[in-house]
Amino acid sequence: MAIFTDGRLWLGGTATTTTAMPLTSPFDDAVLAEVHQATTADLDIALATATAMAPTMATMPRHRRRQILLGIARGIAERIDDVTDTIVAEAGKPRRLARGEVERAIATFDAAAAVLLAPAEILLPLDASPLGEGRLALVRRHPRGTVVAVTPFNFPLNLVAHKLAPAFAAGCPVVLKPAEQTPLSSLLLARICADAGLPDGALSVVPCARDIAAHLVADDRARVVSFTGSAAVGFSIRAAVGKRHSLLELGGDAWVIVHDDADLDAAIPRIVTGAFAYAGQVCISVQHILVQRRRLDEVRERLVAATRAVVCGDPDRTDVVVGPVIDDRAVARIDRIVDDAISAGGRLLPLPRHTSGRVMQPMIVEGAPPSCDLMREEIFGPVCTLDAYDDVDEAFVRINSSRYGLQAGIFSSDLQVVLKAGEVLDVGAVIHDDVPTFRVDHMPYGGTKDSGIGREGLPWALDDYTEPRTLVLRRR
Repeated sequence: MAIFTDGRLWLGGTATTTTAMPLTSPFDDAVLAEVHQATTADLDIALATATAMAPTMATMPRHRRRQILLGIARGIAERIDDVTDTIVAEAGKPRRLARGEVERAIATFDAAAAVLLAPAEILLPLDASPLGEGRLALVRRHPRGTVVAVTPFNFPLNLVAHKLAPAFAAGCPVVLKPAEQTPLSSLLLARICADAGLPDGALSVVPCARDIAAHLVADDRARVVSFTGSAAVGFSIRAAVGKRHSLLELGGDAWVIVHDDADLDAAIPRIVTGAFAYAGQVCISVQHILVQRRRLDEVRERLVAATRAVVCGDPDRTDVVVGPVIDDRAVARIDRIVDDAISAGGRLLPLPRHTSGRVMQPMIVEGAPPSCDLMREEIFGPVCTLDAYDDVDEAFVRINSSRYGLQAGIFSSDLQVVLKAGEVLDVGAVIHDDVPTFRVDHMPYGGTKDSGIGREGLPWALDDYTEPRTLVLRRR
């Protein structure tokens, strides 16, 4: 495999002799490919190519951009099995979930194409002020220019789509740095984009190490930096970007409230799936479960029973829900956080605590103290906590005390409680009668506090790839 830029796959790199690194499966360590790593010289070529292409992309007619986006969606659909296989292999994502990710990516490109049918300009009368009498303003969104996109391993196709689709719809070229663990999905998508008619130079995919990627972020030719990943890295990128524009979709420690009137037949299966699917490697996976006290015993019993039934193992099997975590460092980090929570007074519920290779059995910790990392940090693994509350306002306070604010869920039939949750919870979205893992790709998605800045999802994401420009017209 190779670097993709200027419409071609460069088997040996674009400017220098590159190093080919083996890419292995997180499930069984099978070698999947040799991936050439971009050098700083390669990154310079990619940025120069994108910058040269920016005027062409900015002036491309909307119907042409729309055709390209629809063509990308069709291209993914036509290769859905190949793309699914790639995600399963390199990300260790269970096959059913990988197939769902591919279908969501198709919807993301379709949504971007639909945005181009909507009105693009606003005609603004100015005579609400005496100074504006006889004048009106034409306000339009103008593409900001070259986008540098940095994406994580856990959604190697759809989170890439959420960078590329709005950028192409806006008329911006992209230099994409995929996660080191999952570059194959991005390289495959780049070929699909080229086959759909995306102009050469409008997209470069540059697999590289993090220290090399820092050159992309620091370069002033990157007019927008769109990053999905950890809060620590995200805010360091924001500092490096400075006066240029950044979009940060960061982590979370998603909470779900189970109020005393919740339908547990509906809630328990959704919570278990929301906590443990894909080994919890989703930034809106359920990490904390808050249950009104009088139903705690019942919820605990049913959670344990449902968790025992979760199928773990080979991600290529269609019945598997929990596949491998991404690497050995992740296994060690998750184990350390759980051990620390138990040492601090948390109680591991009676579930098998076992790891086979990198496949970890789901774990539930009850009563972990607020000071431990399990309650303060994103676990990003198949682990969740269980606690009780008496009054729902107490639950709201606990959720708002988190440094994250991505999404939260609430199971309740009391509409007043649900509406209050939507008003007072300091999160990007509150999901009623479902888990915070719920996301439809055209809804605004993003968080508050350490969960990031900006919103993804069409049409909301266009605000980050464009800027308003105003033409004031005077009547004669």
